[in-house]
Amino acid sequence: MKREEIDNMFNYHPPVGNQPEKYAEINRKALEFAHAINDICPGSAEATIAIRKVQEARMQANAAIALHDDGQTPMPRMSSGVQANALMNLIDRFTDTGMANEEFVQKAREILK
Repeated sequence: MKREEIDNMFNYHPPVGNQPEKYAEINRKALEFAHAINDICPGSAEATIAIRKVQEARMQANAAIALHDDGQTPMPRMSSGVQANALMNLIDRFTDTGMANEEFVQKAREILK
């Protein structure tokens, strides 16, 4: 890794352009998903880990915006095919841990709309 890349990772990047809108959308979706996990899954170490992974994903997504977005790129909208694939990946991961049920599936679909 180049020294400049490391420096860029640790510098403050004030929001520019439409970045605040992008941060807000990422934060909103992550919060909804974390609440869904908390509301639907039994209280357990696995549920806590799932919520922390959502937090980690949120932080990395925001870092991607801060480090690599010029603030001019329009907000993308997920196509229904992309939503379906994202949903299936999430369901597969939670099914593997035994945490996916019909209520979870419905909530995940609502969040990914």
